[in-house]
Amino acid sequence: MAKTKEKTIDGITFTVAPFPAIEALRLKSYLVKTLGPALAEAIGLFKSAENNDISGESLSGVVEKLTASLDEENFIHLVERMFFYITAKGADENGKPIVAMFGNDFEASFNKIFEGRLFSIYPVMLLVLEANYPDFFAKVAGNIGSLTSRINTFGKAKGEENPA
Repeated sequence: MAKTKEKTIDGITFTVAPFPAIEALRLKSYLVKTLGPALAEAIGLFKSAENNDISGESLSGVVEKLTASLDEENFIHLVERMFFYITAKGADENGKPIVAMFGNDFEASFNKIFEGRLFSIYPVMLLVLEANYPDFFAKVAGNIGSLTSRINTFGKAKGEENPA
């Protein structure tokens, strides 16, 4: 059974609740159909980086391939669908607390949380996948959570030490 996952990425703590089962199945079908070939490349990247950090440069090639199969509106719709059960807590650049619940008002929440940190959506998307499809990642990609935590600019999973 999928469990709630929490991770701090670029100073924002994201909490992902699992999808209802039918939505998880619908989204999995859509992802396999739309992004299957690119996911295979992403898994290869994570597995090959097992003992090293994953550079932004190597990840950007995978991201480019992942997004090539979606036009602009479909990509935004996919992100909105994936982020529906996410809450985010942190602070803006002035230290003012910010909280967002993406299922309540996606556009306002997205703009509030990702302004100035747009690339952070990709590790958040991976966190959503890990939270909702742990069986997939356990069988195909091993412990992808520990691998994604080594993407050196995105932060650490809850419970891991922060770098000095």
